[in-house]
Amino acid sequence: MPLFTWVHLLSGGFEGSLAGWSVGNGGDAPTWQTYAYGTLPYEPEGAGSHYAVCDARTPGLYADTLLSPAVSVSGYDSLRLTYSYAFNREGPTSSDSAVVMVRYYDGSTWGPWVSLRRYEATGRGWDTLPLLTGYDSVQVALAYYSQEGAYWFAIDEVSVEGRRLLGTDVEATAILVPEALHYRGEYISPTVRITNRGTTAVYTYAHFYVLYRGDTVYRGTADLTADTGAYYDIAFPWFIPESLGTYEAVAIVEAGGDEYAGNDTARKVFKVWPYPDIIFEVPFAPSVDLDGRASPGEWDSSYRIDASNYFGKASPPTDTGVVMVRLQHDGSHLNLLIQTGDTTYDSTDVLYLFIEDDGDNRWEKGEGLNVLWGRPYSLWATRDSSEGYVFPRKDLTLNFARLGGTFEVSIPISPSSDPGKLDRRVGEDFSLFVAYREGRSGKFWAWWPQTADLSPDTFGPANTHLTLQRPEGWRDVGILPLIRPCWAERVCTTSVIIYDNRSLVMRVETLEVDIRRDGTPIAHFERLLNVAYGSTDTLHFRWLPPDSGHYTLLAHINPDMSSENDSVLSYVPVGRPVSPPYVQDFEGRWPPIGWGIAGRGWVPGHYLGDARVSPTFGSSGSGFAEFLSFVLPSGDSSALHLPPIVSSGPAHLSLKVWNGPTWAGRGNYDRIDIYYKRAGEGIWYLLGGVFGDIPLWREYSFNLPPADTLYLKLVARSDYGDTDVSIDDVSILPGMAVGEGAGTDAHCSIGDGKVEAPPGTPVKVYSADGRLLAEGRTDGKGVYPLHLRKGVFFIVCKGVVKRAVAPLK
Repeated sequence: MPLFTWVHLLSGGFEGSLAGWSVGNGGDAPTWQTYAYGTLPYEPEGAGSHYAVCDARTPGLYADTLLSPAVSVSGYDSLRLTYSYAFNREGPTSSDSAVVMVRYYDGSTWGPWVSLRRYEATGRGWDTLPLLTGYDSVQVALAYYSQEGAYWFAIDEVSVEGRRLLGTDVEATAILVPEALHYRGEYISPTVRITNRGTTAVYTYAHFYVLYRGDTVYRGTADLTADTGAYYDIAFPWFIPESLGTYEAVAIVEAGGDEYAGNDTARKVFKVWPYPDIIFEVPFAPSVDLDGRASPGEWDSSYRIDASNYFGKASPPTDTGVVMVRLQHDGSHLNLLIQTGDTTYDSTDVLYLFIEDDGDNRWEKGEGLNVLWGRPYSLWATRDSSEGYVFPRKDLTLNFARLGGTFEVSIPISPSSDPGKLDRRVGEDFSLFVAYREGRSGKFWAWWPQTADLSPDTFGPANTHLTLQRPEGWRDVGILPLIRPCWAERVCTTSVIIYDNRSLVMRVETLEVDIRRDGTPIAHFERLLNVAYGSTDTLHFRWLPPDSGHYTLLAHINPDMSSENDSVLSYVPVGRPVSPPYVQDFEGRWPPIGWGIAGRGWVPGHYLGDARVSPTFGSSGSGFAEFLSFVLPSGDSSALHLPPIVSSGPAHLSLKVWNGPTWAGRGNYDRIDIYYKRAGEGIWYLLGGVFGDIPLWREYSFNLPPADTLYLKLVARSDYGDTDVSIDDVSILPGMAVGEGAGTDAHCSIGDGKVEAPPGTPVKVYSADGRLLAEGRTDGKGVYPLHLRKGVFFIVCKGVVKRAVAPLK
């Protein structure tokens, strides 16, 4: 049965020009133009050397349209529009969009423009859209709208096709092999699919060529009789690509009397890269000197991988070592040397290191990535699972040195869930991903392993399996502290975790633990241990702290091949219950004595000098407590526990809060909720909360319920992970704060926008959430004016609380 032929009526390949097309510029500066492939880091998937693009990276307003010539479409029973596109958008708040439109000519007038497809999210690929039939002509328009002036919309291989039945037509339908990516030295068996769409069987020749830099490096020929309506997958003899870079495969069919030459040729671009090193062992070698130099002999034992980003190259690569990564470990640190070849390094360049600890190709808690910016510090980062962005961790640092485009990086190896460390032991697997972006062009020089050249927003775990090598005779037993807050004059239990890091030999260990206060010995413990291969154990020590304060815990074992984990220096906080008045200003050691942290997020305040992220200083002095919502997925929370509060009378909680606004324009909804429970109770009750954009230190007060012993916790929650919420000057004060029914007669009256009481009477005005709004005294006439908006307020007059609803009448 014969098949219909799709006849090309319009072809837009944009090979160096926009010939035949016109541009309508609705905004500023440059508009639609042609770029060579490799110019931008995010491009359409078309063939050839050029494509059309509206590049809005120049600041300005863009509303630019690319118009095709009119295309005659009469006599076809079906029409379709096909094209390759790449739409790159700044972020979730961007208003950028692109629209594909068409209009129809009925022989006398043009109809209105009709929208076929709109793009509002970053993406690229091929689209095929149906067009209406029964018209004389059609015209296609591609429009790009941008307010930001930051990204682009690109298009290639635009084709309008009409369907028709022909007598003799053999089509080169598709090149099945090669695929888009092959590796050097791999056997490739070229395969093309041909289809006889005509009404008669025909004798056909099929030719296959492979071109590299304009030269023919492979050719093959086959012949057959193609039956009407049938397709054939023709496999040619194999060949092996010897060079790296971009190749072009060309398939051509010939048939006597063929009525349409537009589908006789199929083309496909494919790339040949070095075979990626996905599975290897990281050698054991002595520690390196972090100075940004690959000193002689320092990296001789390392494993070298080629991380050149062949996907992102503007031209075929000739040097496979442009970007090189060397890896080795010393048992305590994973050490990397990254040589980018970018000697013109500046602050816009970024090196990304993904560390996926367990190599299961999934992001989990405790796994993250490292971003080394062009500054004298480094920031670990975690992924916001709600939006896919990457945010730097401000509470974790990493050792690294840079000289030009060369980096030396040292990542601590520690069995912990800290994203700033490699949570692996020697002999265990993990995954690594490396990318390096040169900021001046926006292109990625490095990308390993070679999987795709995408936006940083799409970075994900790499399916690699690296193992930390165990050298002959490897012996590594480590210790970790397990610190719990203690109370003065009560028995305290302090624990030490001891573990075997996949040792190859065994011996008896001597564990010594010392606890001191200001250099004075308080307790000493000594144990002889025979740690089994691969085992983990927890040892507990009981002692009696004589007073509150910070005690030093020093534990050590016999040194071995990994000395980094043979000793521990930590601090044990010993507190007492507190009584009003009590003030914590966070100016001392973190966390304060008697305070505890549940979950992750609460850290000592950081001073970035940027009110969009965190305050520069606390409300008093420099110290404050900060909840790092900036680095946490939406919904994550952490609790900051206060010491037990012992009070014999009324008391209230006062604290100052800073909750900076986001810079993305959507509002910051990070919040702090305050919970309490009495001694012996198991349920936490909500006392109150604070949330919203507060780009300054603001004081809040809350009444505390009556109790002999009361427990409080401040639970902070992240919304979008875009900025932080901080607290300072947490106070427990005696006396009444704000509440109703504290008294019945204050010898004062409220109404007509004023308080009337004897001259000189103290007056305080509180909001419903306990915030002090105003305070003063009545004047010589016994009047204190009230300037209140609508709402519920509390007036404290001569120590008695009265409830008022504004406006006061």
